[in-house]
Amino acid sequence: MSCGKRIFLLCFGTILFTTLQLSSCSSTEIRKDGVTVFQNQQNLKTILGNIAGSQDDYSVKAFSRKTQIRSPLKQPKLLVHSFYLLTMDNGEYHSLSYLNTKSVFSSGGAWVYDKKTDLTSYDVYITGKNKWNVKDLYPEDTIDERQTLVNIIDTINSGVKYYYKDHLKHKPNSLNCNTALYETVVFRK
Repeated sequence: MSCGKRIFLLCFGTILFTTLQLSSCSSTEIRKDGVTVFQNQQNLKTILGNIAGSQDDYSVKAFSRKTQIRSPLKQPKLLVHSFYLLTMDNGEYHSLSYLNTKSVFSSGGAWVYDKKTDLTSYDVYITGKNKWNVKDLYPEDTIDERQTLVNIIDTINSGVKYYYKDHLKHKPNSLNCNTALYETVVFRK
């Protein structure tokens, strides 16, 4: 193989790897955002259990948004991030999404509460600008709040891992931000 071809492949591989690591569910973004990542998922289970068991009114909606990576492609699944939005009866809202704990294709996974880019994208969405292309995934359906939160707690208890391309090639006991949402959401009948 010629030196020029090796350099091209090395550059292409580096660009591809960087793009994939900065897209969808990257933990690099967690570190930049300074979001509280519950390495001890017990804290998050307690918060979600308290919300699910409370008598307060709250709602859960599911959204998707484009990632921070710009692509000429027509929004492939690799560049879409999904998250929940929990809205309390006082109007306060919080995001919840599943992310990798290391910037690799397969790693530990963690549910994250109040991820900055999820909240920012939603804030822009409600102003009508929607530069993040935020979409309500289930506008015609009502999510069963309590059972969905219980499913998320069960996912935390199961020790499920993160796999970046899980929606393309499923790995047992693995999820990414998109498949985690689809696997945990429950609708009212």
